[in-house]
Amino acid sequence: MIGQQKMPCPACGNEIIFDTYMLMAGQAFSCGQCHASIGVATSSVPVVKDAMEKFEQIKAGGLKGENSSAGI
Repeated sequence: MIGQQKMPCPACGNEIIFDTYMLMAGQAFSCGQCHASIGVATSSVPVVKDAMEKFEQIKAGGLKGENSSAGI
């Protein structure tokens, strides 16, 4: 499970702690120092959700029915 993550604030570089699943659900997270906010656009949520589900499948043993990335 991915869960809690952190990233540098795009405005000031301070650490922003966020929950990936809450971010996908539309929750925005703010920098405690400069109060800049990060979030995922509503139109991007399905793309992010699909990518995260595939990532979880890869971690659990691979995607079934998908082409191998051996040549990469």
